[in-house]
Order: sequence, then structure tokens, then C-alpha cells
Amino acid sequence: MDATQQKGSLKQLRGPFDGLGFLISFISVVKVRGVVSFITLLLAYNNCSPRSSQSPNDFISHYERNGGKERVIVFVHGIYADARTGWTCPRTKAYWPQLILSDGAFADYDVYVAGYKSSPFGNHMTIDEIATNLSNRLQSDRVFSHPEVVFVCHSVGGMIVQRLLLSNPGYADRVPLIFFFSTPQSGTDLAKLAHLLSSDPVLDALLPGNENAYLLNLENEFKTMYHKTKKFCAYETIPTMGMVIADRLSATRLCDETPIPINSNHVDVVKPCDKNADSYIALKNAVEKNSIVSRPHAAEDDAAKSK
Repeated sequence: MDATQQKGSLKQLRGPFDGLGFLISFISVVKVRGVVSFITLLLAYNNCSPRSSQSPNDFISHYERNGGKERVIVFVHGIYADARTGWTCPRTKAYWPQLILSDGAFADYDVYVAGYKSSPFGNHMTIDEIATNLSNRLQSDRVFSHPEVVFVCHSVGGMIVQRLLLSNPGYADRVPLIFFFSTPQSGTDLAKLAHLLSSDPVLDALLPGNENAYLLNLENEFKTMYHKTKKFCAYETIPTMGMVIADRLSATRLCDETPIPINSNHVDVVKPCDKNADSYIALKNAVEKNSIVSRPHAAEDDAAKSK
């Protein structure tokens, strides 16, 4: 085959990929990759473990410690996780809400783990509805009877907490800080691709870009109403099946403190395997530096001194 024939053959091969054809083919490849990432994300969140081996507390909100402390730390998991697997290290089986129970730095804190059902193939509630449902549970469990409430949020859990607090402006003085771990404040590309497999309404709120009015309004309202609350952020640095779910810009958009990079993927960023893990230390430092009540019964002691 001479040069002219080779050129003609190459042109025929390239023909289907010119212009729109190339764009469609490229999008198809990206969609396949995104779907694979979405499925991998589901498996990673659930540790590929059978649900039958888990306890009821894996799915409902509960206290890990309810000792009448003046402070409480509330863990709120992300999308397609639960109150157990969302915080458990696959390697050591360490469970973050229980890790802090034996740490003297958290001795003055009760520990509460929020749970809500999150399934890509069965959820029909929006972020606002999940927040309202969770608020009802927190009220029943008297979480905000504590003078100080610290939230630890992963991924979509951060948005749920923002909406919950916006619906309850009276809580503002009780929340000294919120720690957002890989919360995609400006959305994520994975949400567009996940729609190929799921009609979960939560995904609508995660669509990326400035056209997402929901996230823009959520951000503006929260910054205005909760401007006194310190907002800490940490972000993943390792892709999940080739995709970064919450990149640095998206995960740190709401922060007013120096963001912390965590050498982990989106799923494992909130699964410290021990007390030396970066995520564990980041939370510990934030809590120690930002406390409303400097010690138990401080308000009563100060009132007594003033008499």
C-alpha cells in the first residue's frame, strides 16, 4: 500500500470520529468510566460487606456516649454510607466515634452518631427532607440540650447539616465549629454520571457548576446566618477509581480556616485506622482550640464568682 492509499485508509478510519462523532464517542467513554467509578464508590462505602452482619445501630442515630456532658460531637455520614461503615477503617476495624471515647482530649464530650437511610436505588428524599428528618431525631434525642455541639461531616453530610442548621437559627450560638471532610460545596462531576444509574434526588443538589442554584443559595445563606461558627475543612488527595469526588476547590469553598489535605480517597478520608491518622488529629486540634465552654460547669462557676 502506497502513501496515498494509506492516507485514504486513515481518513476512512478517522471519519466516524470527526466533529460531533468524536465528541459523542468521547462522552461515551467518560460515561463508562463514571459509571464504573459510581459503582466502585458504592462498594467502597459499604466495604463490600453483607448487611446481615451489621447491627441495627448501623442505620439509626444513636449515642456512643451519653454521660450528661456539656458538650457533644455529632458525626454525620455521607451519601450511600451509614452510621457504622461510614466511619470504620477497613484494615483495623477502628470506628472513629468509639476511638475518641478513650482519648482524654474528648473526655468532656458526649458522642452522637447520626444515621439516615441513603440508597441510590431507593431514596426518594431530598437533602432538605433528610435534614428535616434528622432534625426531628436530634430533637428527640436532646442533642441540643448540650451547650456546645460540634459537627463532624463527611461529603453530603456537610450539606445536610448546613440545611438543618439554617432551618434552626436558634442553634447558632451552640455550634462553635463544624468540620467538613470532603464536602463538595460546588458539586461534583460524578453526580452527572451517576444519574445514568440512579434517580436519587440528592444527586440533583450535587450537580457541578454555577448553574446549581441550590448550592449557591445554601452557601450564601449559611455564611450569613452562621458567620460566627468556625468552619474547618479537609479534602482528599487520592482519586477514587480514577476520579476525585471532591477536589480541593470544591471541598474548601466554605472554609475560614486553613484546609487540611488528607492522603486518602473520598471514602476513606473519614476512616482513621488509629489516633495517629491525619483526619483524627485534624479534628482533635480543631476541637481543642475552639470550645465555648472552657471546662465543665464554667458558666455556673463564673456566675458564682461575680456575686
